[in-house]
Amino acid sequence: MGLFDNSLTRASAEDKFIPKDIRDAYASALYCCANADKDISDDELMSLDYLFMNISVFDDFDEADYLMLAEKNSQQFSPLQILQGSFNYISEKLRAQLFCYCCDMVLADGAIKEEEKQTLERIADISGIGEEIAGKIIEVAFIRECKR
Repeated sequence: MGLFDNSLTRASAEDKFIPKDIRDAYASALYCCANADKDISDDELMSLDYLFMNISVFDDFDEADYLMLAEKNSQQFSPLQILQGSFNYISEKLRAQLFCYCCDMVLADGAIKEEEKQTLERIADISGIGEEIAGKIIEVAFIRECKR
């Protein structure tokens, strides 16, 4: 199997995920949230598609290309590497927005599992938006989800 060893293995812990552009950062972070429990439901796929169509960074770009790229990234990098790389790539002023979208993604199937809670806690820490703001964003996301 020597010929394929390098191309088929996940990135090592030292490797960093560096998004190719802002859309890659958003798509990969959101895909991580959808896949936090290692099971992307139909509701989560629909929400992911909906978000891609409605987030302005995807305007004039094919969302399907970024979904495929995010899926590929998730096979090559750990969720932590992707989240760190994504949030480090975008500007500080956009981090709260992306965190908000991540909350929407986690709540897309109407339930929040332990792995998803841990993912949001990790994102809140990585994003540097602060516990108070993160708490408010989560609270609003829950309120919006209850109205659906």
